[in-house]
Amino acid sequence: MKIVYLCLNVNQITGGNRIIFEHANRLSKRGHSVEIWSNTKPEELPFPCHVPIHHLINDQLPSPSDIAIITDIGLTYAIFQKISKISAKKYFFLAQHDMELVAKLAGFTEIQELAKIFFKNPPFEYKIVAVSSWVQKQLQERYHRISFLVPNGVDNDIFHPAKPLINTDEPVVMMCFDGQNWKGPNESFAAISIVRQTIKDCQIIMIGSTFPKIGKFINGVLEEISCFSWPATFFHRPKQSDLAAIYSSASVFVSSSWYEGFGLPGLEAMACGVPVVTTDSGGVREYAIPDETAVVVPPKNPEALAEGILRVLSNSSLRQKLIQNGLKKVKEFSWDPIIDKMEEIFIRSI
Repeated sequence: MKIVYLCLNVNQITGGNRIIFEHANRLSKRGHSVEIWSNTKPEELPFPCHVPIHHLINDQLPSPSDIAIITDIGLTYAIFQKISKISAKKYFFLAQHDMELVAKLAGFTEIQELAKIFFKNPPFEYKIVAVSSWVQKQLQERYHRISFLVPNGVDNDIFHPAKPLINTDEPVVMMCFDGQNWKGPNESFAAISIVRQTIKDCQIIMIGSTFPKIGKFINGVLEEISCFSWPATFFHRPKQSDLAAIYSSASVFVSSSWYEGFGLPGLEAMACGVPVVTTDSGGVREYAIPDETAVVVPPKNPEALAEGILRVLSNSSLRQKLIQNGLKKVKEFSWDPIIDKMEEIFIRSI
């Protein structure tokens, strides 16, 4: 099959882009002709990519394909008229989020309205692949759209228990930083400040593509208020080969999102043998079972988040339980059966 993935920005470090690259690489390895087309010019790619990446511009569109996968409503908004000119036997939409909700939380009112149109009155025929049962449920309840469930996977060649990159006898709290308000950075910062009142020497690790600042994310712009007031080690766009060692340096991994379509970093932390404290953000329910594989707390509640972190750091039996159960749970997200399912869906559709 010839398969084309249509993306908004391939240069961003996001879980969504990692999944797209994994799909493309693994389908290509199985002998399919796979291309990625982006609405932005490929420059500094965040993840390894073994398929051609092209810039989707006015005078350059993909040649006819068997399968075309749209991966972002923002892409549809940017090239709404172009989509109909891209020839494919079957179109799919890869639903990695509740797109209407994400647009609303981020303040993108135009994309929020487009999401309603795209799902309720589609401009062309397409099928939907959802990455979690939670996203699948939102699509069903809000738009009465049926979708295929193909969960995200984790690459154990990259994510596995490893020798820590940072050696310390002090507890280490790790988080992935994203400045968007709905990712909960302010809640994480507040929770860590509470934790440090009890564990004064607690160390902080952050990973991300932009330096963290507390602020409000309005109409796509982070309005800076102030920086956090405690020391932290920040890894800016780290190498893939360093990720296992970075994760393995942590005593606990924290996710504070209000909402996640899946929440890939939490699963990556589990694969590295790190206990996870996460908000009940929807998609994480695929792998975050309360007090079995993760400590799960309500969103927008820094006090509950801090309490969860302190529980893990102070209770060695809970910590070991989460580590062992997490490593077992991760085995359910092996890439081979996931790609088997995606490949079967594509083949049957044509």
